[in-house]
Amino acid sequence: MNPLVSVIIPVYNVEEYLKQCVDSVIDQTYTDLEIILVDDGSTDRSGEVCDEYAEKDSRVKVIHKENGGASSARNLGLAVASGEFVYMPDSDDYIGPFCIEKLLKCATDNDADLVFFNAYSFTDGSDKLSKRNYCHVGQYKPGSGFDVMCSLIDKNEFRVSIPLFFIKTDLIRNNELKLIEGIVFEDCVFSYKLFSLAQKAVYLSEFLYYRRHRDNSVMTGTAAEKRYISAEKAYREVESIYLSLTGKEKTNAYLVRIAYNAINCYAELNNKCKAKHSESYKALTESIISLNAFGDKALKARCHSKLAWALVKGKQKLFG
Repeated sequence: MNPLVSVIIPVYNVEEYLKQCVDSVIDQTYTDLEIILVDDGSTDRSGEVCDEYAEKDSRVKVIHKENGGASSARNLGLAVASGEFVYMPDSDDYIGPFCIEKLLKCATDNDADLVFFNAYSFTDGSDKLSKRNYCHVGQYKPGSGFDVMCSLIDKNEFRVSIPLFFIKTDLIRNNELKLIEGIVFEDCVFSYKLFSLAQKAVYLSEFLYYRRHRDNSVMTGTAAEKRYISAEKAYREVESIYLSLTGKEKTNAYLVRIAYNAINCYAELNNKCKAKHSESYKALTESIISLNAFGDKALKARCHSKLAWALVKGKQKLFG
């Protein structure tokens, strides 16, 4: 029998884009799919659209829940998924017609529990496709997830977008992996943990995903304070994983990126919010310094400097 693939789609107020996304999954050349639509408390017609698909296609399952964010929706989807592999696209994006077929073939041919690949990006309302931000220029040999991640980090090509991962379900279940709920930047924690635990990761150098950029998306519409709280939490989680790894120094450059992201998010707070979060920020910078700033002199100086409290733009970014 062909392996069942569970496609988990978190849905929240994306009525305008949802049909394009779900249609792209339903129309896949590989048909042994379980399509789990998790309506995360939508206030538009997204939930109704999900139900309409369930009535038309027996492969579609719909879960309605109170709003809790994309991570909580994905976690719920993972809890009920019955496929041998799982794939988690975003509901305002879409996939190419051969996406699942090619990813599954790559995974089974290589006995891999993690496949990562490339995406085109485009601005909402435009047909122009870009290969920037969500692709890999280098070539990567199959290997342990940790070794492959180190190679990606070394070449500054470690992408943390969950929709670009095709995952064997056992990797998630056996390690009790979950996404952190209630924060943004959850991708950077989940990705680091996923690669660290994968016995074999394989790169498929094809563009199978189409990522939409829109002004009111979760990342571009998030308030500054939530961004800082999320960035600080994400750094703490990644740091905890880092400390448990053998050969962790090979991932230092990634920890530098995560640290800068948290510092820069703090710098963008207004003075009232800076005062509110001053203790957590002080603890953050002290923790970074205690680890010698992962060998990065500029980061160490930034943590020591009073300028870290000023509203300045950092040079290093987590995404992009």
